[in-house]
Amino acid sequence: MALLKINNYKSGCDNIFYQKQPYKKEEIMKVFVWNRIRDVSDNYHSEGGLVVFAADEERARIIANETDCVSLSDSEIPNKVVDVAGTTEESVHTFPDAGCC
Repeated sequence: MALLKINNYKSGCDNIFYQKQPYKKEEIMKVFVWNRIRDVSDNYHSEGGLVVFAADEERARIIANETDCVSLSDSEIPNKVVDVAGTTEESVHTFPDAGCC
């Protein structure tokens, strides 16, 4: 339990009292890593890696496919999924293949 400091101005005095408040539960986010997918850029070599921070795989796929030039198919499964504690914002990070030239 955390203690929440409350100033009691309503009664016309500067009394301070403390009220027990439960800690806020931080949402557990996950990191989804695809080592190589078919479409992550509009370069000649469109393949590359993809890293997505999201609450679950369904949400990860949605925000990935909303990213320009990324097309993540249902058959492309993440190579690694890791839990991340804390308040991390959703994000998508692409790593386009440099190709041969």
